[in-house]
Amino acid sequence: DEIRRLLHGQSVAPRRDSETSSTSCGTRARLGWVPLMGSEVVLDDEGSAFVLVFPCEESLGGTVDTDAMIQEPMEAAERIFCRRRNAASLDTLKKGFDLLASGPVRSGVYQSVVRAAVVQILVATGMKLDTFPSVDGDESFLRLSLDAEGDVIRRLAQHFRYRVPVKLSVYKDMPAEGADFEGGRPMEDHGKPLLAHVEYDEQLREHLQPFRHIDVVRLVHMCLDEWLDLNEMRKQNVLSAFFPAMHYEQMRQIHSEWGDWKHAWKLPSHDHEDQVKDYLGENSTFFFRWFAFYVRALVPVAVIGGICALRRVEAFHLPLDKQRDVQVGFALILCLWAALFQQMFNKKVQVSVRNWGMKEWASMHSVDRAEYKPKMEGTWRLWMQRSFSEFSVLVFCLLFVTVIVWIESIYSEGLQNGELWAHQYGGYITVGLIKVVSLSWGMIAPVIVNLQNHRTEFDYNNAMTRVLAMVKIFVALFPFVNQAFLKKFFEPTCGESFVDAACKVYGDIGWPGGIPHAVPVLKLANGTVGLVEVDALRWLTQFSFINRHEQQCIYGCFPVRCTGDTACVTNCMQRLEQDLWLVYITHVGCTVAFSLVIPIALAKISVIMELWKVQRRGEDKPYTLLQFQAKCSEIASYEYGSWGGSQVEDFLELAIGFAMLTCFGIALPAMAVLALLSHIIEYRLLAYRMTNVTCRPFPAGADGIGVWDKIFDAISELAVIINVGMAVFCLYPMRHWTLRHQLLAFVVLEHTMLAIRYIVKITISGESSQLKRVDDFNERAVALIHSRTSRYAAVTVPEDCRQPASSVNVSLGPKSCHFEVLNNLSLNFL
Repeated sequence: DEIRRLLHGQSVAPRRDSETSSTSCGTRARLGWVPLMGSEVVLDDEGSAFVLVFPCEESLGGTVDTDAMIQEPMEAAERIFCRRRNAASLDTLKKGFDLLASGPVRSGVYQSVVRAAVVQILVATGMKLDTFPSVDGDESFLRLSLDAEGDVIRRLAQHFRYRVPVKLSVYKDMPAEGADFEGGRPMEDHGKPLLAHVEYDEQLREHLQPFRHIDVVRLVHMCLDEWLDLNEMRKQNVLSAFFPAMHYEQMRQIHSEWGDWKHAWKLPSHDHEDQVKDYLGENSTFFFRWFAFYVRALVPVAVIGGICALRRVEAFHLPLDKQRDVQVGFALILCLWAALFQQMFNKKVQVSVRNWGMKEWASMHSVDRAEYKPKMEGTWRLWMQRSFSEFSVLVFCLLFVTVIVWIESIYSEGLQNGELWAHQYGGYITVGLIKVVSLSWGMIAPVIVNLQNHRTEFDYNNAMTRVLAMVKIFVALFPFVNQAFLKKFFEPTCGESFVDAACKVYGDIGWPGGIPHAVPVLKLANGTVGLVEVDALRWLTQFSFINRHEQQCIYGCFPVRCTGDTACVTNCMQRLEQDLWLVYITHVGCTVAFSLVIPIALAKISVIMELWKVQRRGEDKPYTLLQFQAKCSEIASYEYGSWGGSQVEDFLELAIGFAMLTCFGIALPAMAVLALLSHIIEYRLLAYRMTNVTCRPFPAGADGIGVWDKIFDAISELAVIINVGMAVFCLYPMRHWTLRHQLLAFVVLEHTMLAIRYIVKITISGESSQLKRVDDFNERAVALIHSRTSRYAAVTVPEDCRQPASSVNVSLGPKSCHFEVLNNLSLNFL
């Protein structure tokens, strides 16, 4: 009866008192504390692997308008049921869809037919189905489960060639491997056995480890994806949500040991990654593994950066040239650290990939996208769409450059005119512009990537990552590149004489402090410029030039604080430091607000509103864990553009911070300290969000951080170029060299740094000989168990089908005993 009501978009009837979690007969409900709600809920996750949420008709408070017309019902159903990788799914529409074949039908009819087909498919696959209504009756929940020790899951595992780890007993007959390994057990890494992973085979069952809850979730999802397009069902409002069921015990464990606020003061570690992996999946775990490795690697950099920040303390009496030496030294350390850090992480990843059985996961378990159009392949239209998408990236970046240059010119003009807004709000304008433009590109990027017609989710996510990272990192860095390199040349101030140009620059802001010669007051009482001796402006001569109109000009980067005739700090470096501080502080505030505060508030409000609807009807129904999870799915699912975050967005924020630190740490070494402290907080924020706020994501596998590895590698190369450029063209004393000597110094230093970086990469990169040894050892262990099964046994033919061995003469010579030995030889295994 529950299934029948579900098919017609009606609310599923509540269970009888004897079936509820709390009854008048004294049956106690399983209750569990949910930190986000701050209260207990009824636990209904036991045995659940996946949940489908069906909306009810509008009369029950649902979202299905049963009288709406579906103009092309068969085409709509085909998008749900016909799967390109499953030839059998093409026969789904041949039976039971007669009501849709005659043309437009009402939504109520369409929904009933589609839901009936969904139930028939799920029942046929052998899944266990269980339904219950939402607390306010506007949705129906369908729980899917599989027995982890049953026959169905084993058949699914073999069908999907699912990889599982072997048991320790497989290695008992393995011989010694060299002088340092006695055999009889798997090889290890820091005490953890590196087990072989093989495709499930029923004949190997006794040698394979039992299925975990995460394996059940994945196999259920693979089965669903083989027959149904869940995203299309949600698009057509057949489903309002779908998600892997929360496992309360696992969630509470990783919350208490990993995601709780009480750990906020601790450095992130790798101690709980196996538990996180078994709940969130390897894809999410590799993100947190990189994040933890990054934060721990920041510690020495932050210590050195903090020491370098003391260079300006007056007690040390460091002249400006020595301060600049300290900055250049820190930049050198930072560039080498960036290359070393990423390569060391990659070596750690290789171990985890083997330990978790993730080798070549993406190629084996990629999922086709519903939006993919195979008929477009090879057409001019697709070529034009892809060319347009690439051209759009370039145009957007050029538009941003134009806006930045325009705003900076207005800002400089405001400073020269002494306008208050330019002095107080210039940095906020830059930060605000970065955030607004990044947000705008975040909305444009999905449209552009969709034009490229990617076949699999893996290809789509990689393309989305590249398009977003390319533009957003450029948007975050260009304002600072403009301050450091371009403003000097694009915003000069010119006059008829050198003194006239100097008075225009300093007329409203006054002469810089620390200049060695007394300079008269700039403006007289009547507003005219006072007399200034050229000799008194010797400290400014190295910041001047003569333009093509024979005018005397002062560069856009001019001194604002000096010690002597040449050792001066420019307005560009001063503004650069201020903006870097402001951007990093803003980043921490936005992370707290958008990653935690707003999602928590929205989820709580949604739950409260749902319970309020029930109380208004005078009902008293318990709120369950899966209903809470459905609200998290509605508000904070783990997908791009959601309040629950996504791996693309989370990684992108870290990549932007990484780029700012490595590229402009030379200007503000103390930024490393702020980066360390803010990332410790951010790590715990994201851990809390993933365990308590974000709806549990599908536990996808991964063989590393994917395309992000190339992005971070590109950032570290860019950091070398920018740091060397700043040391040569922006910092005292090399900024006063002739252009010829500056270019020579830049080329030599940049090539030297890149060569050192390359040596670091080739020294550390690649799989270690020990890992290759582990792979070879595991391959032989797998071959050994394969050889003991009939399916993989050595190939032989019956005796009556064999060629007589006596007809083959491979004797030592005419007098040998070849045939006598041959007649007496008996090989039992043949």
